[in-house]
Amino acid sequence: MGQTAFRIEQLTLTAWARTTSRTLKYGSPMALIALRALLGPAIRFGCTSRWPGWLLGACALTACLTDIFDGVIARRLGVATDRLRMADSIVDGEYYLFVAWGIWLADQSVLQPYTPALLALFAVQTASYVFSWLRLRRIGGLHAYSAKVWGLSLCAASIWLLAFRSPGIWLTLMIFCGFLSNLDGILIIWLLPERRIDVHGAWHALALRRADRR
Repeated sequence: MGQTAFRIEQLTLTAWARTTSRTLKYGSPMALIALRALLGPAIRFGCTSRWPGWLLGACALTACLTDIFDGVIARRLGVATDRLRMADSIVDGEYYLFVAWGIWLADQSVLQPYTPALLALFAVQTASYVFSWLRLRRIGGLHAYSAKVWGLSLCAASIWLLAFRSPGIWLTLMIFCGFLSNLDGILIIWLLPERRIDVHGAWHALALRRADRR
């Protein structure tokens, strides 16, 4: 009886340790995603409260770093799940909407010339999300090279806009990369034979489709 109780206690402690370990692993990238989700409203508030440009730029840089390292940490710890990828994609959209909102409220003249292009990009992004959900029942997770380039251009444009209140060349570059990335993403989703992750581009999706037919 004593050995049985000891064995049950061992199994319980082992199960608890495994659950705790996985929770901590999963919590690390989720904490970075949550931080980025909070930075969006903080930047929007800072824009209308006239925070200095260097502080807004620092907040944007921090958000960009969380966007880079949440995926790196999740893959390193083996917790890059569909749920985490979807949360990352949704928070990315939420964050940049707050940034755009804050810049618009602080100084409409900065974004006004780009409004038609930004609205068109938002429409294409939304269509990409809808198509991804209808086709694969998930949002995000492709990790195409075009999406990585767009992410970097988004970081650069947001930091520059917030720090200097000027679009520079970065906003135009970001819009161009955004259209290319979303069109590449829609093509990838259409070509994929099934749900996949880490699809580098439409050419990679086409190769997977041909391999699936053999």
